[in-house]
Amino acid sequence: MKIIDVDFTNEPQEDFSNPEVRRSIDNALSEYEERRKKNLADNKIIPPIIDGKTYDASHGNIITVFDPADTARALGKVTFADQECIERACSVARDAYFRSMQNFASPSRFDDWIKEKKAVVQEYIQITREERYDIATEMINEVSKSQKGAFAEIEETIDFGEIYLRLVDDVFALYRYQPKLRAESNYCRNKPRGPSLLIKAWNYAFSLPSEAVLASYITGCPPLLKPAPQSSLVGYRVVDIMRRAIKKVGADPGMVAYLPGDRDVGEALVRHPFIANITLTGSLKAGKRINRVAAEVLD
Repeated sequence: MKIIDVDFTNEPQEDFSNPEVRRSIDNALSEYEERRKKNLADNKIIPPIIDGKTYDASHGNIITVFDPADTARALGKVTFADQECIERACSVARDAYFRSMQNFASPSRFDDWIKEKKAVVQEYIQITREERYDIATEMINEVSKSQKGAFAEIEETIDFGEIYLRLVDDVFALYRYQPKLRAESNYCRNKPRGPSLLIKAWNYAFSLPSEAVLASYITGCPPLLKPAPQSSLVGYRVVDIMRRAIKKVGADPGMVAYLPGDRDVGEALVRHPFIANITLTGSLKAGKRINRVAAEVLD
């Protein structure tokens, strides 16, 4: 096993004894409450995101997300992805993957390819740092995270992003395969496999989706995020940050998608032939089900 030594320091933890930090958290909670009331009054509905734009999934189910600590308190509304939306998202991701692979496979463009991926991840980290109080309040409300737990997720997300930035060059480095063979020289390089379906649980609503989105993106596999229905709003925030980071860098907007939904939406995505990778954070039962469904696609 190759041991890689990297210069890395964990993201500093939020200092809750600092009065300015306390005021920032209190202000963020107050602003969240104002936005919540306004969005409900305006009947704002969070839609899927495909190709950098919100997608009108008019045939999808609309659900109301409630505060788990106060089940009568509505937090927002979300449109689940319908079949047309799923088809569109998978097609856009596949096309984005093929465009990306043209640059990956070109010796003269590979360095620019990986620099762009890094730049997007760096921008994601920067936005997350700047908006950490707003992100934390969303977790506090939607999945009943403690304040300390919410900031811990944000700090963990930044740590993973920083680690990915340091290790991705080694992921794609050319390496010698079977070096003991004297009659021939074999060299290998890892390459992106295709669009990734990310099915994530509610209990780590920001860190787990963010880490999976960043890992998939920086390795050239367009991530399609389907968060747990209970954390649909935080899941939207993850992809919205990614969308803004991609736009800031000028990268391909088709390289990320947000597809909220329930088990039926997840199963439809697992069955789609354009999905090359699947990552699940969930139950053993769900994992076995995904294995069975994915195996049927291979048949």
